Amino acid sequence: MTTNTPQVAINDIGSEADLIAAIDETIKYFNDGDIVEGTVVKVDHDEVLLDIGYKTEGVILSRELSIKHDVNPDDVVAEIIAGIGRRPHPLQPGAHAGATPPHPPADLRPAKPLAAQRPAEPPATQPHRGIMTEHTASASPAEPEPATPGASAAPAPAEPAGVSPAVSFLADRGVPAPSAPVIRPRRLRTTPAMRGLVAQTRIRPDALIYPVFVREDIAEPRPIGAMPGQWQHTLDSVRREAAACAAAGVGAIDLFGVPATRDETGSGAWAEDGILNRAVAAVRAEVGDALVVCADTCLDEFTSHGHCGLLRPGPGPRAGEVDNDPTLALYQAMAVAQAEAGAHMVSPSGMMDGQVAAIRAALDATGHDDVAILAYSAKYASAYFGPFREAVGSTLTGDRRTYQQDPANRREGLREVMLDVEQGADMVMVKPAGPYLDVLADVAAASPVPVAAYQVSGEYAMVEAAAANGWIDRERVIAESVLGIVRAGADCVLTYWARELAEGLGGR
Repeated sequence: MTTNTPQVAINDIGSEADLIAAIDETIKYFNDGDIVEGTVVKVDHDEVLLDIGYKTEGVILSRELSIKHDVNPDDVVAEIIAGIGRRPHPLQPGAHAGATPPHPPADLRPAKPLAAQRPAEPPATQPHRGIMTEHTASASPAEPEPATPGASAAPAPAEPAGVSPAVSFLADRGVPAPSAPVIRPRRLRTTPAMRGLVAQTRIRPDALIYPVFVREDIAEPRPIGAMPGQWQHTLDSVRREAAACAAAGVGAIDLFGVPATRDETGSGAWAEDGILNRAVAAVRAEVGDALVVCADTCLDEFTSHGHCGLLRPGPGPRAGEVDNDPTLALYQAMAVAQAEAGAHMVSPSGMMDGQVAAIRAALDATGHDDVAILAYSAKYASAYFGPFREAVGSTLTGDRRTYQQDPANRREGLREVMLDVEQGADMVMVKPAGPYLDVLADVAAASPVPVAAYQVSGEYAMVEAAAANGWIDRERVIAESVLGIVRAGADCVLTYWARELAEGLGGR
C-alpha cells in the first residue's frame, strides 16, 4: 500500500512556538491511524529525521519526517517527542480528540538521550555526517515509564533477531539503519510443505510426452551415445517401455522410426510393414487407451537424402530444393498409415506449407476424424538437434534452413502457429523449448488450442554431460528445466526425462 504523503521539510522557523506548530501540522495525517513506532534516525546541526511507523487498516506503513531548524538538536528532539506525545494514542483506553496522555508511548521516545550519543564535532575540513540513534538491540534500552492507572501501554516492537555487522559502517557515514520490512514474501517459502502449497507452476505426469526411437535392424535395445540413458528400441522393448510409461502416469509416447533401408521418396513412412507403423500397432496393442500413442509424421528418417520432403530434380537453379507441394501428398499418406496402425495422434514436423490442412483432409476422408493432429508449428532450424541425428541414423547433408524457421525470428513462430490452428491443428508445438521460451510464451498467450513444447536432444545431452562431470545437481536441473518450460506456458512437454520425472512425481 502506498500513499502520496510526502517527506515534509520545515525551514526558517522563527520561534519555539512555530516549531511546535509545524510539528503538529506535519503529523496531522496520522490522526486516522495508530502511531506504533517512532525513532530519531539522524540528527545534525540543522536537520532532524524522524522515522515514523503507523498502522492503518491492519497495514503498517512508514514515512520520514524531516524538520530543519538551527537549534540544539536535543531541544528539537524533545519538542518532537513532546509534540507527538500530546497526540492521543488510539490503542490507549479512553483516548479521544484533545486527550493528553501523561507520557508519550514508550516506543516513540529515543532509545537513550541524544546528548550521550552525539560524537565530538568533526574537523571543519570533513563533511559532518550527523548522528544516528538506532531503535535496536545495539542501543541501550530506555528505562520503562511507570504504568498509568487505567491505561494500557502500546505494544513494544518485536526484538530483532540480530544486528547487522554493517551497522557501524553505515552509522559512520550517516546512513540510517533500514526499517524492518512489513511485507515479508519469505513467509511463503519457509518449509517444503509451504512452498508446495503455494506453488504457481506444477509438473504433472500426464502432461509429459516421451519421445522414443524404434529401430528395425537390431535384436536388442541399443544405447544412443550422444543421449546417455536413451535407447534405440526393438519392437519388444518399446512395448515394455510404453507399459512402464502408462504405469507411471505419463500422458503420451511419441514414436520415431529408424528403418533399415531408405529411398528418395521415403516410401517406408506409409508402408504397412514399415518400422514406425509396426511400432505404433505394437504399442497400441500393449497399452490401449491408457496412454496417448503418437507417431512422428516426418519423412526425414525414411528418405535417403535425409530431408523432410521430395527434392526438385535437376538441372536448374532450384535443383535439390525441397519441393513443398508434391510433398504434401506424402504426408497425407504417412498420416493415414499411422492412423490405420492405431495412432491416437499424428505429429507432422516437416514444416511444409499447408501440411496440416492436407493431413486433416486426408484423415477425415478416410474415416479417421477422431485422430488428433499435434502440429510442429514453430520448429526452428536449431543446432540443438545434433544428438537426434545419431538417434535416428540421419543421412542428412546440408541443413534445413529453407523450410525450418530462422532462430532470429520471434513473430514468425506465432504466425506459423496461427496458420496451423486455422488449418485444423488440435495442438501446436514450439521446438526447441528451452532456448525459445519467448516464442513459447507468445504462443501460449495467443493460441486457442493446447500448446506443447519439445525439450530436444541437445537440451537433454547438455544436462546429462554436465551431470556426468559433477558440475550440476542432475535431478534438480532436470526438474527446473522442465518447470521453466511449463511456467512459460506449455500445456504439455515432450522430454526424454518424461518417464523418470513421472515416476519421481508419483512417488511423492
